[in-house]
Amino acid sequence: MEKNKDKKWWLDRPIIIATHRKPDEDSIVSVALLKMYGAKIQKYWFSGEGDETLSPQINFKNVLWIDRGRQMFDHHGLKGKTSAQIVAEELGIAEEKWLRPILAHVRRADLEGRSEPFDLNDMTKSIAREIDDDEKIMEFGIKIATGIIEFHRSRLKRNNQKAAELIREFFEDETKMPKRVRHYYQLLQNPNFHRVCDFAELATVDPEVAREVLKFIAADIQKYEKAKEEVEKAQRIRIGRYFIVAGISNNPKFNVVAREKGAAIIIQKNLDGHVQIFFNNKILGSRVEKISEDLIALLRLREISLDSTRKLPQRKNDLKKPGKIEKVPEWYMFVGEKGGRLILNGSLTAPDVPTTRIPLEEIVEFVVDVLKNLSHR
Repeated sequence: MEKNKDKKWWLDRPIIIATHRKPDEDSIVSVALLKMYGAKIQKYWFSGEGDETLSPQINFKNVLWIDRGRQMFDHHGLKGKTSAQIVAEELGIAEEKWLRPILAHVRRADLEGRSEPFDLNDMTKSIAREIDDDEKIMEFGIKIATGIIEFHRSRLKRNNQKAAELIREFFEDETKMPKRVRHYYQLLQNPNFHRVCDFAELATVDPEVAREVLKFIAADIQKYEKAKEEVEKAQRIRIGRYFIVAGISNNPKFNVVAREKGAAIIIQKNLDGHVQIFFNNKILGSRVEKISEDLIALLRLREISLDSTRKLPQRKNDLKKPGKIEKVPEWYMFVGEKGGRLILNGSLTAPDVPTTRIPLEEIVEFVVDVLKNLSHR
């Protein structure tokens, strides 16, 4: 039977799950829900390329795309939706009271970029930053997500004391805990402390998996401490009341530390040549829209000029478009529902995007020019 003739074909036969590299909270929760409701997953396939390079793979028999591929369970292009939300709707469980907090959490993490220490997003990202094997990230992430889903579905009472005990045992003593861990540990001392989809919910259901999570969180915190040193050595440029931090680093905490230091814009070039540009909304406010659009236009224009085979888009405004434009596959502009912006040349989930040919020094100059022009308006 053809896929389009059998709406629930993905529950009736063994399937291959296809998704992006470095699976995140949205893709992991989506797969966890499918497994809980009977999906027979044979194996996984992880793509690090953009959707425009996927055809004809997207139509392989028995392949179910999650969070990628512009297929049924890909939320991109659907305002306000996540892949987990679409999966829940197809399974007929989206309105279940126990599932609503989980879907809301996925939405905040995936569409708004919001996360808290020791929540589901923080835990899954810690794993993805430590493991290079995408299948292992997915499998361990599913264990975490399944524990949290079971906590809500069974309406269990959270055990803050158990979670605190696991943390204390792992770090041996409160004085040895990193600041971020110690703060969460102290919050757990209050039996009424509540944080949706967090470590305490997981510890209540599956203490063994929770213990494993602590290993990844501890390693992630070490990256944070290393990032402090990297940011101190990075280039800093002040333009009026804003300052820019630019550096070469693979450390996922580089951006976090730079924000904490008050950077308005962070330019991070990875060792493989990919570049990410982060905007600090707390500092830039509503100006982030104008800044990001002017900057992405300059980057795309420069990328085109470096390749004699490329032509400018027919409409000049296309250079400012969010997402990716056909003429320049190197650059993607993410726009969150709450106004957050990112300009990406490759990322954890898209490592196979072509690296930019624009030198870091020139990218920094573009950012400086955009900020200077802004101050003159």
